[in-house]
Amino acid sequence: MPLNTSKNSKTSPKVSIIIPTLNSAKVLPDCLNSIKNQQYKNYEIIIVDNGSTDDTINIAKRYTKNIFQNSIKSAEASKAYGLQKADGKYIALIDSDNILPSNDWLDQMIEPLEKNPNSIGSEPWEYTYRPNGGIIERYSALTGVNDPYTLIAKNFDRKSYLNRNWNGLNIPIKNYLHYQEATLIPGKLIPTIGANGTILRSSLVKKYFKGKYLFDIDLLQIIQNKTKKPIIFTKVNIGIIHSFCESSITKFIKKQEELKKTGTG
Repeated sequence: MPLNTSKNSKTSPKVSIIIPTLNSAKVLPDCLNSIKNQQYKNYEIIIVDNGSTDDTINIAKRYTKNIFQNSIKSAEASKAYGLQKADGKYIALIDSDNILPSNDWLDQMIEPLEKNPNSIGSEPWEYTYRPNGGIIERYSALTGVNDPYTLIAKNFDRKSYLNRNWNGLNIPIKNYLHYQEATLIPGKLIPTIGANGTILRSSLVKKYFKGKYLFDIDLLQIIQNKTKKPIIFTKVNIGIIHSFCESSITKFIKKQEELKKTGTG
């Protein structure tokens, strides 16, 4: 079993969990309860809302006082806003329709980063499959992707039943018992790493990211472009549940259309 970082809660590094919301009342309780149930306790929850008209804010108030309104209606803008309010050693990008599948999830995600200060972040290597999940959730868990083209291009970043590795690119990998460290080489394609449980070192993100929109899948590329050096990123051998807007096909399509309109998709 991995080391339990939370056993020394007084010395455990603080994690700032940033959650953008917009009418997330149906999914937010499961997300926040899974965070509340973590053994790891040194964290803060930062909710950045885009103008919800349902019960999202009332739900959020039960779990955190760090609730902010962002006038720019974009999840990426809300992540950037949340970053300004975060003071943890690590930034965790959790979506409102994510659920942490085990109570030692944060422990497992933080442990390899504490062991290797050269790793810039960590991410679950798969989507957790739930037999009772909606069709989109089950499809993505089985394939490891949202867009089938990423399988063809071998630019996926989650392990699946089709591909037993979390990526199809020629990336140097160092294996450990509960995680893998990938070395990302400048000038070579980077997997679509970001969101749905990505944890990054706050100091690096704040140093290299400047802007109103935090495109999480571009963060590693931004850091690499600035440093011109190989970077190490950790994939942890655990999953994360992504319910995809209650797994409604109609709502999923609507969300993708909104991303295109805002230029964030």
